[in-house]
Amino acid sequence: MLPRVILAATLLTGASLSTAAKIDLSSDRAQFSYAIGQQIANSLIRDKLDVDMAVVSASILDAAAGTAQLTPEQQMAAVQKFQEQQNDQQGQQALKNKELGSDYLAKNRIAEGVIETESGLQYVVVTAVKEGTSPTDTADVTVHYRGTLVDGTQFDSSFDRGTPATFNVAQVIPGWQEALQLMKPGETYRLTIPPELAYGQNAPPSIGPDQVLLFDVELISIN
Repeated sequence: MLPRVILAATLLTGASLSTAAKIDLSSDRAQFSYAIGQQIANSLIRDKLDVDMAVVSASILDAAAGTAQLTPEQQMAAVQKFQEQQNDQQGQQALKNKELGSDYLAKNRIAEGVIETESGLQYVVVTAVKEGTSPTDTADVTVHYRGTLVDGTQFDSSFDRGTPATFNVAQVIPGWQEALQLMKPGETYRLTIPPELAYGQNAPPSIGPDQVLLFDVELISIN
């Protein structure tokens, strides 16, 4: 992750996150440069890393002038300390998420209409179809979906994008793999997926470690 962070910070050379002054984007080179900066900056924001942009700006100028104020050893130590702090914070957040998630799963499993499988996947059939064939674990499917955390925070939605997603069943998280093979085209399920059937501790920053995930999934077609 770190090289990407450093590169992103290099392009965000302002002392704050306020809007930069208007720049000349009339050339192809300028537009390409701006587009790359946007992509990397958005990646940095998505990773939610606590980077001091004013210090980053000063460091870039120092590097260009060959006047670094920290030795390579000091720089490496700073990076390692930052990573250790991030790991500690992630561990604490994982414990909190796991506790909240366990409480949510316990209450949800006794809610009306909830079915729980042997693996721990919980689901509600929102829209049922009498006839049809369920996809296999090697099938390509097209779906619409919305993903939220147990606190209601939405982290992804094909509905909002206005375009359904197409993928192979084997390419998604285990909870999705299991649920899709229960569904028939035209059906909509509401899934409650425990961490071990989702991302566990390896979740993207927009989700966080050991989160229970909620999905509304509409199986549109088997391709």
